[in-house]
Amino acid sequence: MALVSGNWRATVAVLVFSICIVRAADTPVITAPEFRYDARAKGWQTSSGFDMPATFARYSTDRQTLERYYSTRHSHERQQAFDQLTATWLEVLTTKCPSNRSM
Repeated sequence: MALVSGNWRATVAVLVFSICIVRAADTPVITAPEFRYDARAKGWQTSSGFDMPATFARYSTDRQTLERYYSTRHSHERQQAFDQLTATWLEVLTTKCPSNRSM
């Protein structure tokens, strides 16, 4: 009787383990978020100029959101997300923000 119940428990353990492996394989791969900004739609670029305080506030909010979401400091995913954020904001500032070349 003890041998039968022992085999039953081992079978259930293998079944549960197999289900866990299959479910882990079905989980989607997490990719870095994509950031897209339209300066005019967000209200940063107006006919009178570029609203830099509003732009900086949005950047700060996005950065803080990523810091809270990716709690592991040296993870590859976190680095990808911050690289994407930096590249996007660099593009926003270089293409959308008018530069003052008279200085």
